[in-house]
Amino acid sequence: MHPPSLTLIAGPAARQKLLDEGLRQENFRAMVAASGGPKWFVLKALDQYLFGEFFKDRQTPLATLGTSAGAWQMACFSQKNPVEAIERLARFYSTVTYSEKPDIREISASAEAMVDVLLDQDGAREICSNPMIQTHIIINRCRGLVGSDRPSLQLLGLALAAASNAASRKRLGWFFERVVMHAGESSFFDLS
Repeated sequence: MHPPSLTLIAGPAARQKLLDEGLRQENFRAMVAASGGPKWFVLKALDQYLFGEFFKDRQTPLATLGTSAGAWQMACFSQKNPVEAIERLARFYSTVTYSEKPDIREISASAEAMVDVLLDQDGAREICSNPMIQTHIIINRCRGLVGSDRPSLQLLGLALAAASNAASRKRLGWFFERVVMHAGESSFFDLS
């Protein structure tokens, strides 16, 4: 016997609603993406179904949230053709290569190229103006030494951040500031 391809985990009220009504897109208010490229590739076909079919005729806003590779994924969903955007991202993401010792310029150029591929000609406008899929992306702004352009100071800042984190997780705020960027007039998520 094979394990199920998809497992739904729900609390008691949500479980009962699923049993009574089935899996209906209008019962979802938010969707959070997994971070990390390998996870995204495993979910690609599911994402194409969810945003190509399941959420296609949405009548109420759906807030999406992502970090890292999940942010790229969520940026696909609020474009006019999310399935095509996911395909563009997957093609680029799976074929990008780096030299043996990439420097900051090479990595930055690759990230800029990925943005260009993902957004195509109108993607940024489509993301910002989509009333049904409201994109939220979490980023960390570096502070102090961690934000330096000099690698030696960055390394020192990261070492200090690691030591501070070992003492108290609250001290990471000295080195990083969490920022939520979102499309729309107000944010669905309160991450304060």
